[in-house]
Amino acid sequence: MILLLLIASLLTTSLGCLFKAIPPCSCVPIAFRTTEITCKAATDADELEKSLSNLKNQPVQTLYIMDSSLMYLPSDVFKGLEVQKLHLINSTFQDLAESEVAFEGLETLLKF
Repeated sequence: MILLLLIASLLTTSLGCLFKAIPPCSCVPIAFRTTEITCKAATDADELEKSLSNLKNQPVQTLYIMDSSLMYLPSDVFKGLEVQKLHLINSTFQDLAESEVAFEGLETLLKF
């Protein structure tokens, strides 16, 4: 029984995002404790924020926001995420953020 719990906890740690994904975002582990997140067809900023909040405190190599149409990205949508690369593909926004600050939380992590 203890061995089974240990294996389950190790599996959850190494594959973390597989058990936490909520649409419109999903993630795939690409290396030990590193993931790739893809958010597709997002139309509600609050829904996107809720989906990404379940993936916080995990190293994310690449975050894709694809085929989405949003008014804006919530200013703190990236807080707590450790994103190295961000790709906005085939997506439209009326504004990048709801406030004067866009991409808050990614200032030291995001690579251009």
